[in-house]
Amino acid sequence: MLHLWSLGIEEQFYIFFPLILWLCAKYRFRIPTIVAMLCVLSFLDNMYLFRKAPVVDFYSPLSRVWELMAGAVLSTALRHQAIQQGYLRVDAVCARWIREGETPNDGRSLSLVLAVCGVLLVAAGLLLSRQGDAYPGWKALLPVSGAVCLLAAGPANGISKYLLANRLAVFIGLISYPLYLWHWPLLSYAHIIIGDMDSSTRLLRVGLVVGAVVLATLTYFLVERP
Repeated sequence: MLHLWSLGIEEQFYIFFPLILWLCAKYRFRIPTIVAMLCVLSFLDNMYLFRKAPVVDFYSPLSRVWELMAGAVLSTALRHQAIQQGYLRVDAVCARWIREGETPNDGRSLSLVLAVCGVLLVAAGLLLSRQGDAYPGWKALLPVSGAVCLLAAGPANGISKYLLANRLAVFIGLISYPLYLWHWPLLSYAHIIIGDMDSSTRLLRVGLVVGAVVLATLTYFLVERP
């Protein structure tokens, strides 16, 4: 049940973050400033523990919560009129670089640039990860920044429309929670029974992942939906 630690971090975030927002509203603190400060402090704690205590860094809510708060920083930032105006100014610059002729200043050009950057950052995070390397550290910036870019891009680009919003991607998103719950116990039991999961067990591991998808689909329709 080791994989449930990340759900614990999420639940603690969902409990305390609304309370922080309530306190900010009650005492008239600037929410974007407080959210950004907490995000930066958590990231600094991550970098400190990455060198001093990598196991604590991996499991501690304090050193991982910045990954969740990055989305909150984006959300609060985009509510500001100055940020919205800056978004359109940058969009105009992007339009001159990637489109010919007169183009409407509607955010679509910057949306495409952000989506491309998001995919590249997430891909870099996957490609640079190595078994045995300590994590998160600075490498977590790659997938987190990529996710933030994809969120900031919105739906007004081909990547969001065809890569992220196609039926298969949406379906995987719908079953992602039970898939997360199922995949680890299956692989763990295989490891307990067989021992080391080396290259000779690749077909077995693929089969277990397929089985996890089937179980996740059944869980979604028979448990989650009802």
